[in-house]
Amino acid sequence: MAQPGQAEPEHPAPAVTLTAASSDTATMHGGSTATGTSTGTSTADTTAASHSSDGTARGLGIAGLVVGVIGIGIGAVAFLAGRRRTTS
Repeated sequence: MAQPGQAEPEHPAPAVTLTAASSDTATMHGGSTATGTSTGTSTADTTAASHSSDGTARGLGIAGLVVGVIGIGIGAVAFLAGRRRTTS
């Protein structure tokens, strides 16, 4: 940031100004209020959304594990095939 009386730098460093949180900030993002009641989305909406994203996450996780196991298998076969060639 330029000091008073100085020219603005050609490539200034980024600056962030932080302010105190208001009660509206927590409720805009689906957070809880001070009384503990949830705002933003209903419990049913949250549960339905978590189930759909949970299924996708599980599917991608299982696919990743399968690809990893296949990779380990291919690596083990290649290692053993290379080891047989050098000892004979």
